[in-house]
Amino acid sequence: KFVVQFTVLRSPTLQNEKDLFQIGGVTDVGGSVFNDTGSKLYTFQKGGKFIAQYSLSTNFDITSISQVDGLIDSGVSTLLAITWNSDGSKFYLADSSETVTQFSVSTNFDITSTLTEDKSVDYSTDFNFITDIEWGDSGSKFYITGTETSNDEQFLAQYNVSTAFEIENISPSETNNLEVNHSIQHANGVIFNDTGSKIYIIDRSASPRTVKQFSTSTEFNVSSLTLDGDMGDVTTNGGVVPESISWNSDGSKLIIGVGFPSGIEDWNLSTNYDL
Repeated sequence: KFVVQFTVLRSPTLQNEKDLFQIGGVTDVGGSVFNDTGSKLYTFQKGGKFIAQYSLSTNFDITSISQVDGLIDSGVSTLLAITWNSDGSKFYLADSSETVTQFSVSTNFDITSTLTEDKSVDYSTDFNFITDIEWGDSGSKFYITGTETSNDEQFLAQYNVSTAFEIENISPSETNNLEVNHSIQHANGVIFNDTGSKIYIIDRSASPRTVKQFSTSTEFNVSSLTLDGDMGDVTTNGGVVPESISWNSDGSKLIIGVGFPSGIEDWNLSTNYDL
C-alpha cells in the first residue's frame, strides 16, 4: 500500500459566493477570467458556445456584479477554456476538437464589440482533451492542460511562441506529466503567480477537490515542479465543481469559477499568492 501525503497550506477563507445564473448569462459556468483591472468578468457555457461579460462596480469584488453586459455566440462549439492577452486586444477559446481559436476585438476587453477571428490552431497531435489554456512570461509562453494524446494521461504543455500572444502550430518546448509526477488525474485549471515562481492547478480528481500549489525551478518553466501543498477542500457548497482559477491584482484573493451551481467564489489569503 502507498500512502500519499499532501500539505495543506495556509487555509484560505471562503469570503463570498455569487450565483451568476440568477442575474443572467450562462447556465453552467465552464470557466471564468477577468480583465486586467478586475472591472470585467467573462464566463462561458461549458460545452456550449456562449460567452457572458459582466461589469463589476468594485474591481475584483464579485459581490458588485449586478447585471450581464452582453451574451454573445462565439461561433465556437463545445467551449472548454478562455483567456485574454495582456492588453485585451485578443482573446482565445479552446474547444472539444482540441482547437484553440484566436480573436481580435475592436474595443479592448469588450466581447460585445466587433470580433475578428484571426486564426485557429489544432493541438490534437498533443491533446485529445483540453481543460485549460494560459499565457505567461509576457506572452512568450503558451500553456495547455488536458489529456495527452499518446498515453491518455494528464499533461501540462508549454509552447514557446516566436511572437508574443500569437498562437502557433509548434511542438511543446516543455511538458510535465501531471498524472505520473503529481497524481493529478483531472487538471481543470492553471494559473501562475505574478513572477512565474509558482503555478496553481485545480485537481478535480483529488478527494476532496482542491487547488494545488507548485514551485517552478525556473520561472514560467513547467518541466520541473515541486509540490508545496494544497488549499484543502474547495467544495464548500454541495456538489460544487471547480472549473477555473484567477487572481486579483495583488494575489491576496483567489477567485474560483464553479459549475453546479453556476457561479463564482472568492477566497481570502493571509499571505499573497500562498495557498
